[in-house]
Amino acid sequence: MFGVFHRLFGGSERSRLGEFTGDIGPSNTNLATSQDYETYFDAFVSSVSAILYEASGRESGNAPKIVDLMITSFRALYSAHNITTNERSYRPVFGALLPDLSVLVPGRYLNQNQKDGGSSVRYFSDEEVMEFQYALTAIIARELAGAGVPEKKNWSRCGDAVFDIAMLFDSQNEMSSPALPNAFAPMMLLADEQNELVWPDEFVEHHEHAFGVVDDFFERFFEA
Repeated sequence: MFGVFHRLFGGSERSRLGEFTGDIGPSNTNLATSQDYETYFDAFVSSVSAILYEASGRESGNAPKIVDLMITSFRALYSAHNITTNERSYRPVFGALLPDLSVLVPGRYLNQNQKDGGSSVRYFSDEEVMEFQYALTAIIARELAGAGVPEKKNWSRCGDAVFDIAMLFDSQNEMSSPALPNAFAPMMLLADEQNELVWPDEFVEHHEHAFGVVDDFFERFFEA
């Protein structure tokens, strides 16, 4: 995740990831009001929409309708979808990493670090990221198949889209909007059944898994 720190803050003498992880995380969580949070989330979804528009085949007259269906399902990932790994269930949470290294999250989530001094902070790793990407792949593949996109082209477009969305999480570019006071970078967090936040491990890299997840999905469900 070093890319975002360098780009958001114009470079730094502190150039090693380990030096940044002490500044970013549970101790710097800002709980957002609903309006503040939705403005940042909408800016993130706008970037996702542009990626999905490419995947839908922008030359097609059906592209806007396909993208609308995808975005509706994408938003649902953050409101109604559960990620289950190792018999634990989590809900994806969008977080906005701000230039002061704080992370904006919805006010309904509890930050365990603030309750007990950090002794119970939990982290997720690649497995949870891959489950999220699997659900994302299913959304894109379903809508493209429903629009009559051939399997081979569907597979390729899904791979590109999931990879590009993964790169948003890996923070290769800052995001901004006229409606926002700050540039930000999107983060994926999780919340457990008690609405306590679970943070990404410092070694999580979303883009490393994207094409492998898409390949596995199509090999299972399209070539069975």
